[in-house]
Amino acid sequence: MSIDTKKNILELTDKWIVNHLRHNKNVNENDAIIVREYANRLVNKIDNFDSLYDDSRNNLLLTWYLNEIIRFFPNEIDECFKDYGSIIGQIIKTKNINSHLQRVLHSYIYFIFNKVGHENINSYMEYFNRQGFDEDFLVKLLFHPWSLNFYKNTFENNLRQKTLNNLGYIVSKSAKLFHYCEYFCKQLFSNLHHNSHKLNLLEFIYEYNNEFLNRDIIFQFIWDQDPYNNRDQINVNCAKYLVNKDIEKWEETVISNIEREGADLPKFVEIYKVLEKQGRNIYSQKIDKIIKEYYQETFFKNGNESKIFNTWDSYSGSFGQYLLEKDENSAYLFFIDLVKNCDFLQTRLLDFIENKWKEKSLPLLVDALFKQPSIVGRKYFSETLTKIGKYEYSAFSDRLIDFAIQQTNKSIIAQVAKLVAAQGYEIEIKAIALLNGKTVNQRIVGALILTNSETDSGEEALFQQINCEKNDDTRDVIIETLQDRLYGKDFDKKTAIDIIDEASKRSKLNKFSISLFHEDELPKLYWNDGSILGQQEVRFLFYRIARSKGLNSDIEARSMISLLDKNKSGSFSRFVLKAFSDSGHNPKYKYLLTLSAMLGGNESVASLNTLFRKALSDKKVRLAEQAVEAMTVIGTNKALRSIEVTSRKMANKNLKLVNWLWNH
Repeated sequence: MSIDTKKNILELTDKWIVNHLRHNKNVNENDAIIVREYANRLVNKIDNFDSLYDDSRNNLLLTWYLNEIIRFFPNEIDECFKDYGSIIGQIIKTKNINSHLQRVLHSYIYFIFNKVGHENINSYMEYFNRQGFDEDFLVKLLFHPWSLNFYKNTFENNLRQKTLNNLGYIVSKSAKLFHYCEYFCKQLFSNLHHNSHKLNLLEFIYEYNNEFLNRDIIFQFIWDQDPYNNRDQINVNCAKYLVNKDIEKWEETVISNIEREGADLPKFVEIYKVLEKQGRNIYSQKIDKIIKEYYQETFFKNGNESKIFNTWDSYSGSFGQYLLEKDENSAYLFFIDLVKNCDFLQTRLLDFIENKWKEKSLPLLVDALFKQPSIVGRKYFSETLTKIGKYEYSAFSDRLIDFAIQQTNKSIIAQVAKLVAAQGYEIEIKAIALLNGKTVNQRIVGALILTNSETDSGEEALFQQINCEKNDDTRDVIIETLQDRLYGKDFDKKTAIDIIDEASKRSKLNKFSISLFHEDELPKLYWNDGSILGQQEVRFLFYRIARSKGLNSDIEARSMISLLDKNKSGSFSRFVLKAFSDSGHNPKYKYLLTLSAMLGGNESVASLNTLFRKALSDKKVRLAEQAVEAMTVIGTNKALRSIEVTSRKMANKNLKLVNWLWNH
């Protein structure tokens, strides 16, 4: 071995050690000593490596090292053989040669076979023979499972093709050609995880030993058994390869196999498309039949509604693309009919339709809204409305309103209302008419459209409706829109009494709304002018505070409480807080916590702190959050300081809750 080669290997070794010590925590200084010793023995042709392989860790380490060092061997094949070949020869002589070292040999032999051309291969075969490797060993090594992974990983690389060409050259000249093909197939078919390599082997055998491909062998090439569920699946690539190579010879074999055994629909279609392109028009009819049956089975009630949720089973886009390429106008008419008449749809199909036809897809997208909410999923309507909103949809406003009236999901109704509200005066007139509709949904839709239209005439229509509307959800929409007008700085006791009287006329105060206690047990509440709240006024307070969706959110309750004397409300505040505790802190009555805080002010802070600590010790995080929410409602310096102190104390105990505290 030349001095330059020795120097090169030792320098490569040092670089390898430095790189792995720096970037790999599994390599330590002791490993570096072992690797350097190994490199010294290699370059100085010391044949005794066995002691270095006695330790299993060293065994793996040195295999790893060698496998990577081989990649840096010189590109000149003659130089490689002269000096570096002797290194491999030393490894071969190691007594403890095992699967790890075999991988090093594989790497080296790949290296050689990727460098040489057919004209020189015989001399290298002779070299390997002298090292103890006969033809049989080399051929089987080049088609070992590790080899298959090598070919797969370098699929786009010239190395793959050169190695396979050299393997083909050796095998094609061998008297054992048939035997090798049998061996290759046995290796491949015995491992279900090698299905992806089948096409490589099929190409190889087709090139070098076509006669080997009998009917039974072909069956094994075009059928894969899934290693995870034991379900046979067609190998589309192999089937397509065969019919592309020789349609006359392989058409009947491939088609009879897949039609007898069955296959996933898209795989049928893929293979039929190859045959169709080669002039077999009968397959065009078969594809049409498969696709239309798929849509019929998938989007109509056939007891298979679960398919709608199976994204792996959704071929609607790829099938649609086929119909589109064949005849765009016919495809458009087909989808109009499908979307109009089917029972449910997938968002994936609507994505395809919208992407292909843009604004022309609007009639289909609007039809797609009128499907069963229980089947299509929560996001379906929202995503479809978003698609509609991209285009000029004014001609479909009436249908969008009809859709909204049929819905129960408030966020979807609001999304539709926002869309149609932008359409101007005609829609506003329809919305005003809806305010007097017979159904609650009609009135809610009308109110939401007028809310989003933001016109003076729309606001006036809502104002005229506020005391006529008996449905609380609809009325809440109206008062949220009109809160500045109704509950602004001029809001006083007289206005509050008028609102309470209107609620009484709407039969909202006929009885006390809470079952936790009798209304006669409640302590007195006082207006700021010193007068005591009457029965109807107290009932109104509980009626409205119970309507709060979130933190102190009901404008009518909030406005009324602003007119009460907080200095005289302590007993009332403590009473409702105790009632909430006696309910077992039932979330249904969490508004009592808010009411207690709003009326108790600073006096409530200590009680809420106690509730917070108790909830935390009982690991009731949501209740602890509600206690903090209530302190936030109080809003005084004392309450806010208490929140800050609480968050700091709990910093190391409940990170999730602390984050919540700081964000609120």
